[in-house]
Amino acid sequence: MLQEFFKRVASGEIPPPLIHVKYELIVTDDEDLIAEISIARNFQNDVANISIAGRRGQLDELEESLRKKLPDVKLRKSETQLSDDYISTERLLQVIATLVPAQLWPRTDERENPNKVYTYSMKAKCLKEFQDIFRKAHDKRDPEHQTAKDLYQFYLDIAAEALELYEKWKGHQGFAGSGIRSITREGREIIDVPDGIIFPILASLSAFAKKTPQGWTIKAPKVFKDEELIRAAKSVYQNIAGHNPWVMGKSRACYASLYQITSIYQRLSD
Repeated sequence: MLQEFFKRVASGEIPPPLIHVKYELIVTDDEDLIAEISIARNFQNDVANISIAGRRGQLDELEESLRKKLPDVKLRKSETQLSDDYISTERLLQVIATLVPAQLWPRTDERENPNKVYTYSMKAKCLKEFQDIFRKAHDKRDPEHQTAKDLYQFYLDIAAEALELYEKWKGHQGFAGSGIRSITREGREIIDVPDGIIFPILASLSAFAKKTPQGWTIKAPKVFKDEELIRAAKSVYQNIAGHNPWVMGKSRACYASLYQITSIYQRLSD
């Protein structure tokens, strides 16, 4: 219809309509202001939180830290970046939040027993938490600045290792012969372990978080073996979660049971 209309106007068949376009020109070299204007003036579409975080530069240092160890990695910073060339930022932040050690846990009333159940299914909350941590870590006037700065540094230090740990456990061949039906296999090869099983395991590994001169890392004692954690995960999967990975990912009891095992190993190694 539009093409036909423009042809008729061009041929003189109908007069061109009077069109008035309202625009506002803002000239600035303030990058932060540019980002805020871009977000605030987008009236046509709701801007996804991931795009807001990306436009505000809140993901730049995280991507930079990732690429120091994994140079080919590209972090998703916009809802339009949907190809397999980008890793899921929300999933990465979920995994990092799961790995946060007790001494850095942002809710001080939970530090003795952090409740990490939400990290499994609430990706929007994990992203919002990271945005809050970023803001406080970069604002020296904020009363929680130093605490947030320490936690933010953990996110940066552990990012690449968190991604590698997640991918390792998603396809951990130690689950072969476990009899867990919800695991995807090709023959005897483990292809995919459900996140509901993976997240309580990752949360338990936070007991092994150590700060070194090179930054934070997850370092298990030499006597610790993955196989023991897999056996424990199978037990809570069957006896607490009723063979349901979704229930396991949402059960605080499953997280606590696995964390108890790794924390014992950690105490014995200290």
